[in-house]
Amino acid sequence: MFIEVAGYTTLYTLNTVTISSNIKSGFNYRLRYRCHNVYGWSDFSPIVNVMAATLPGATIQPNSTIVGTNVSFSWLAPTNTGGLNVAITYYFVEVLLAN
Repeated sequence: MFIEVAGYTTLYTLNTVTISSNIKSGFNYRLRYRCHNVYGWSDFSPIVNVMAATLPGATIQPNSTIVGTNVSFSWLAPTNTGGLNVAITYYFVEVLLAN
């Protein structure tokens, strides 16, 4: 069930709204809006979805192991994954031959 943020019970003429209280990290929020003129209310806009999350925290230095001619790298996921119930979905790994 959608709840009013601004505009129906109080006049609101700006085209931006910021919601900054009671936002729960890791939860999805849906927003829609409509406008009013002297003839009444428009239909609602399409719904936009947003997850209350941030970038993951910094990674720490990886571990390396040499076995024969192979080198293995391993690491731990950052403790800050970007929000409660927000999983790390991918890692990007690069290697550089250094002499």
